[in-house]
Amino acid sequence: MKLESKLQVSLSKRADHVVLRRELARLGSKSQLTEAIKRLIAQGRMVRLAPGVYAKTSQSSRDGQELAAPLEVIADEVLLKTGRPVVICRVEAGEGRSKFEARFGSAPVTTVAGLATLRSKRRSTTVELPEEVAQFPIKDVASYVANLAAMHGVVFKRTRLDDFAEAVTRLAGDDERLDATGKLLASLRRKSVINGPQLARLMSNHMREQRNAVRSVR
Repeated sequence: MKLESKLQVSLSKRADHVVLRRELARLGSKSQLTEAIKRLIAQGRMVRLAPGVYAKTSQSSRDGQELAAPLEVIADEVLLKTGRPVVICRVEAGEGRSKFEARFGSAPVTTVAGLATLRSKRRSTTVELPEEVAQFPIKDVASYVANLAAMHGVVFKRTRLDDFAEAVTRLAGDDERLDATGKLLASLRRKSVINGPQLARLMSNHMREQRNAVRSVR
């Protein structure tokens, strides 16, 4: 199988939306990987956000101008994988086209249109936990979880609780590893921001939304 095909398979199997170059290093040599990534970007299958940082595009996007997840979700995944706060913004690239950029820093950027705000800025967002788990959102679950985590200053660090959270994803019909939202949910539970039933319901809602999104573009 050609390296380009291997990359496509790897991207399609990922539950998360952000991929680092180092996560793909085992697939081929440095030069081969560089050329394969360039071809996938040219085909609109992924975009370069920063050196070594890429994001999957929407399956309905033919030119790579739409990301596979909201900007704030992409920003959270970059933060989880790199440990650096980031702003994701869309900038003009000429000829009616646009591109996405990841701008790293420790302070919020307020002058760039269409950006995903940093966690430090989003902490002012108020997210309420409903009394009944049936009242949790079934759409934009990733954004809800990201805002809830930002409000409480929660970031992901793997513990044994993640094994339980991954077991929940299997019960929900998904046998893959936790994506960025699942990792945040595990951290929220560890910090006692949410309880077990709330973790299970939010995880189920998120995985169901992800599966429905995949079916809608087939």
